[in-house]
Amino acid sequence: MKYLLASLFFVVSTISADSLISSPKISTNETGLRVIELKIKDNNLNDKDIKLLEYRSEEVIDAEKIEYTILKDNDTFYEFLIAVSSSYSSDYFNFKIKIKDDFAKDIFIFLPSINRSSFDERKKSTTARVSEAPVIDGILNDTAWKDVALLSDFITFRPNNGKRVTAAYQTTVKVIYDDAAIYISATMLDPDAANIPQEFANRDNFSQDDFFLVTINPNDDGQNPFEFIVQSTGNQADAKISNGNEDFNWSAV
Repeated sequence: MKYLLASLFFVVSTISADSLISSPKISTNETGLRVIELKIKDNNLNDKDIKLLEYRSEEVIDAEKIEYTILKDNDTFYEFLIAVSSSYSSDYFNFKIKIKDDFAKDIFIFLPSINRSSFDERKKSTTARVSEAPVIDGILNDTAWKDVALLSDFITFRPNNGKRVTAAYQTTVKVIYDDAAIYISATMLDPDAANIPQEFANRDNFSQDDFFLVTINPNDDGQNPFEFIVQSTGNQADAKISNGNEDFNWSAV
């Protein structure tokens, strides 16, 4: 999975009638680690009740991604802290949290940059204005796509976070626009394309399959982006992020 633009968003989830999990808060502690804070309302919790797994998976999360976790009992709620490893270089982080084995929630977070220099050094590309829109058919032989800057050298998110995508899985992207729309093409290599997961789902619902996601934040404020997703089945999803809440009821068209 590759992401063209980054922003910050989080997920609010109800665990049960007697247990709630808050929106996560993101901060940088005194040692420079990025820390994710979750408040959990539950009658009785201990460290063994909480498991961190890979995003949309039942695999235990890679220990190299996390520096430490702390669970604090604050009388009226529990505070759960996840310190992202100092070696974790990406500005986004995702995981599944499972509580008492009867609740699980996938959380996808774009983290704030550790410093301003890393923010300023984000990859940049120039788009091209076209006079004739391309045909949306998955075939990139339209004149509109010719001589357009190619985005490549993406970084792996999972597995092997932070490493460059290998040649076998290389993705290349082009971005063009006209008065009506922004058009994005992506060519995504896979040495075993016949076995790419393809579980069908309704529009705006995720299933166990690969997907391509673009996040557009017109104000570049890290708070109010729009998401556009195409899954390997052809299913589509779009969402608006407002005050940290991901709203899949919103539709671009």
